[in-house]
Amino acid sequence: SASAIAFLVEPGGGPGGAAFATQPIVSLTDSGGNPIAGPVNLAIKSGTGTAGAHLACAANPQGATSTGATFSGCSVDLTGTGYVLTATSGSLSVDSTGFGVSQGGVAKAAFSQDPASATGGALLSPQPTVSLTDAGGNPADGSVTLSITPGTGAPGATLSCGNSNAVSSSGGVATFANCSIDRAGQGYTLTATSGGATSTSTAFNVGLGGPAQLAFSIEPGGGSGGSAWAQQPVVVVEDAGGNQLPTSTASIQLAVAAGTGAGAVTCAANPLPAVRGAALFSGCSIDKTANAYKLTAHDSADGLSATST
Repeated sequence: SASAIAFLVEPGGGPGGAAFATQPIVSLTDSGGNPIAGPVNLAIKSGTGTAGAHLACAANPQGATSTGATFSGCSVDLTGTGYVLTATSGSLSVDSTGFGVSQGGVAKAAFSQDPASATGGALLSPQPTVSLTDAGGNPADGSVTLSITPGTGAPGATLSCGNSNAVSSSGGVATFANCSIDRAGQGYTLTATSGGATSTSTAFNVGLGGPAQLAFSIEPGGGSGGSAWAQQPVVVVEDAGGNQLPTSTASIQLAVAAGTGAGAVTCAANPLPAVRGAALFSGCSIDKTANAYKLTAHDSADGLSATST
């Protein structure tokens, strides 16, 4: 019967949750030193390493053969130093030499704070945060990139997070700031990517904001002095994300931009109230000839203006 147990190969340790580079081999022998068959169980010795850590192996217990009980896939999840494994077979036991478990590379990403609904061009509130962990669940550091998940929200929408959509984690957490989405739409989700690890946020909506800017959706076409242009200007009222505001009836006034020509602009109606957020001008012309006219559009009630090409 077995009378001795020993580590032929000591466990090598390694990153949290990753298989040790050196896997343990344990021998069972009789009193004459001959190999004995039998089950060998491995466990973290109580009081060593980090409290709450777990050992995982491809098979545990492992049967000993003439070459010993050869373990594979063994790993410890939590980082720490001074780990010791105890090998047991029946009443026999032996402790390994000590080893450490270090922080591993990024294996998993998860939204620790999901983005919430906002309006076009306005900052998401709250801003998203992403947690990174290694294979053992320990905080891991890396760079996280955010993007709109393809097929969600409004086609052509753009996510902006200040100067960069990539943030390096600190203590395993990447905290984003100044993130906004321009286009109004339903069911947006964000995808966080760090290396090969990805995570998708919960769904949220982007609605229409308040009046924030004017834009020429159709530029003035120019033409002959005093004659109505073939291409008449259209001015739209938009939120901060560039979404047209269909409830706006703002009064839009056109004028020749200062320093671009000596003429005056006349239209069939000027100022003109917006209809569903758009002022469609007609009959507009400028009396005096010049080569580089520009028009300004003003919404005095909201304090907004825009300049044409």
